[in-house]
Amino acid sequence: MKKIGLLMLLCIAAVSANAQLKVNADGKIMLGSTTLNPVSPLAFGGVGNTYAKTYFEGNGYVMQLKPLGKSSNMSSSLFGCGLRVAAPPVQNSGLAGVYSNISGYYNSANGFTVGVEGIAGDGKNGYNYGVTGSIVGAKNGAGIFGCVGYEGHSRYIHDKYAGYFLGKVFVEGDLFIDQDHLFHYSNEDVMPNKQPIGSVLNRVMSITPFAYKFPSSSDSIYALSAQNISNVFPYLVSSDGEFVDYTELIPILVKAIKEMQAEIDVLQSALARSGGNLDFNSSYRSPLYSGTSAVLYQNSPNPFTNSTTIRFTLPDDVQDAYIYIFDMTGKMQKQIPIDISMQSVTIQGYELSAGMYIYSLVIGGKEVDSKRMILSK
Repeated sequence: MKKIGLLMLLCIAAVSANAQLKVNADGKIMLGSTTLNPVSPLAFGGVGNTYAKTYFEGNGYVMQLKPLGKSSNMSSSLFGCGLRVAAPPVQNSGLAGVYSNISGYYNSANGFTVGVEGIAGDGKNGYNYGVTGSIVGAKNGAGIFGCVGYEGHSRYIHDKYAGYFLGKVFVEGDLFIDQDHLFHYSNEDVMPNKQPIGSVLNRVMSITPFAYKFPSSSDSIYALSAQNISNVFPYLVSSDGEFVDYTELIPILVKAIKEMQAEIDVLQSALARSGGNLDFNSSYRSPLYSGTSAVLYQNSPNPFTNSTTIRFTLPDDVQDAYIYIFDMTGKMQKQIPIDISMQSVTIQGYELSAGMYIYSLVIGGKEVDSKRMILSK
């Protein structure tokens, strides 16, 4: 026992002789020096400052934590943490669980600075997050807030967002935004079940654009109403009914323009052949469509009262075909999309007023043929 006690005394003496530990009379502790006076209550490698309770200073990894997993007394909803900070918010005061300020104020700084870096991997597949943030409770805010400049503590957020970004945002991958453009991944080779868009012109014509202006701004903002869009293209409006997918609306608008151009082509051809009026002959062949297997037949019966059938033949490769019906002033009355699975369409007498009409077969925006039909009541 005497030998063991002597050995312990020798160890203590050796540690005391080599350790750089200083404890001031006010209880402040300094590790790393016996001559400097600590300012922080516990200082490692430097004296610290008056607002840091614990202060670390050094080169490389100033402090490294190596968690070994969740302890047995932790709940199933928790997991092992290298650093865990838990505290309630302070009334009328800000509180940061972890605050990082890495700023290159030095002229000699040639490297890069990272405020917070998160790297995760080799955990459960699909559950590896470099950095996570959540917004909980009843108050507004953001799970992750990003800004350019120093507005991180002064920006009021009017709702709850998973992410809120003040400034330019760039996403590299399927979707990215730069200063001038919004890009979507749109490789046709990987689009499953591609189908041509059907007739949309009438629905597009029911959309009403408008402009609005905030009191603090002199510039108008041009927009579409989510309520209006939900009536004609409901899948372009978010589930909460407040957001519109403007990007996916673009192909629909392109299709509407093509439909309108097809109508213009039909009317121009009709006007040219009629010498400036729309008193058509009963049948004529238009040279606008170069295909040979597309045929438009005379409606039967003609004249008709209750209903009439318009028959047609389409080529196998057709993708964009319509039957247009115009009155004698040139105003379109009906637009009927057709495909190769169809051989005819039926027009009910109650759909139109009594009179003479011109109906046309249009493929790919080009007129195949036009004929005249008469509705008598």
